[in-house]
Amino acid sequence: MCAWNNHYCWPGTCGGGLAENCVCASGFTKIYVEDVSDINAGETSCQLDGKTLPDLLTCNTVAVGVNGEKKRALSPGTSTSCPFLQDMYGNFQPVKMEIEFTSEFTVNISSYASSRPSFIKEENFGAYSELSVHQLLTDTTSSSSVKQTNHDLINITVSDHKYNLQNGEALCVEFISKAGGYLKSIDTRGTDHLISAPVPYTKVAQSRTLCYRYDTAAPEHCSQLGSCTSEPLRLHQRITRIPSTRVEFIGWVDPIPNGGETTQASSVESFQITVNEVPPSKGPLKVDYNKNVLSQKFDHNIQHIDLNLTVTAPRLYCITLEVKDVADNVKQARRFMLVDGTSYIETWNEKPFIFSTASPATQFQWQTNHNNICLTWTDHFWNL
Repeated sequence: MCAWNNHYCWPGTCGGGLAENCVCASGFTKIYVEDVSDINAGETSCQLDGKTLPDLLTCNTVAVGVNGEKKRALSPGTSTSCPFLQDMYGNFQPVKMEIEFTSEFTVNISSYASSRPSFIKEENFGAYSELSVHQLLTDTTSSSSVKQTNHDLINITVSDHKYNLQNGEALCVEFISKAGGYLKSIDTRGTDHLISAPVPYTKVAQSRTLCYRYDTAAPEHCSQLGSCTSEPLRLHQRITRIPSTRVEFIGWVDPIPNGGETTQASSVESFQITVNEVPPSKGPLKVDYNKNVLSQKFDHNIQHIDLNLTVTAPRLYCITLEVKDVADNVKQARRFMLVDGTSYIETWNEKPFIFSTASPATQFQWQTNHNNICLTWTDHFWNL
C-alpha cells in the first residue's frame, strides 16, 4: 500500500492505493522495491529522473589583481547569462575572485494538489550551489535548505602561493548547482500523527567552469618566428610628394606556449595606428609624442589602412603601430615617412660637376695619375 512508511509515491498517484500501481509525475521516475518482510521494508518513491536540470542563470566572475586590476568573464553576444560567458585572459596574478552565482530549479506539481495523500505533510524542491577553485570552497548539502532560486555573492582569496600561475596556466572556478528536495510524511496511525524528518529526493546537478587564463607573452610578428618575410609595419611610400600611403600590418599573432594549446594564448585583440610629427631640429631629431596628428584603433580583423594626411609644408612623420592582445600585452613597431610636395630642385652653376681626382692645374680637365676617376657634384643641387 502507498503510505507514510517509505511508500510515498509522491509526487504521483497510487491507483487503488496500491504501491505497485504508482504513477509518478512528469520529471520523476518510479523507484519500486517490493519487500514483505516488514511493514517498513521496501520502497515506493518518485525520484527526479535527471532529465530536468537546474538552470544556471548567472555565473559572473571577476579576477582581481593586487593593484586593483580586473578582468571579467564576458559574452561575445548580447546574452550575459551563464552558458554564454567565456574564459577571461589577463597578464596579472589574481589575488581574489569575485563571484556572483544564481541558479534556479523549478518543479511544478500543481496539477497533483487535489490528489495529495493525507500522509504527505509537505514537499519542497530547489537548488543549492557549490563553488570550487581547484578545491571545494563552498559546500551545502542539506536537502532541507534548498530554494527555488539560489543566489550567492562570494569573494574567494587566491593569493596563496599554490595559485601562482605561469604563462599559459589558468585558475578555474567550477560552478555547480545541485537540485533536489525533500518531503515530510505523517504517521497516520493512531492520533499523534507524528511528522517525519525531511526525507531527501535524489539530487541532480548542472555545472559550468570559467577560467582566468594567465598570458604574459606579447604579440609577435611572423618574421620574428621565421615563418614569413614581410615587415611588421610596411608603408607603401616612405618618401613621397603625396601625403597618403597604404599602411600594412599583416602577420601578427599571439604566441602559444611551447607544447601548449591555442586556448593558452589570448589572441590578438586590436591594432592602433598613431601618427606623430618629427619637428625640424638643429640637433638630433626627436618625435613629438605630446601631440598626435592621428590616432585610430582597429579590430584584429583589419590588416591595412589607407593613410591620408593634410600637409602644407614638408614634414617628417613617425607612424607607430601598437598591437594588443586580449590579456593587455602590447608590442610596437614604427616607421618614418617623409612628405614633401612643395619643394623643388635648383642647380648652382658656380658649383659645376668636376672630376675631383683630376689635376687642379688643368682646371680639373686632365688626370695625371692612374688612380680611380671620381666625379663630384658637391653643392651643385639645392633643395628649395
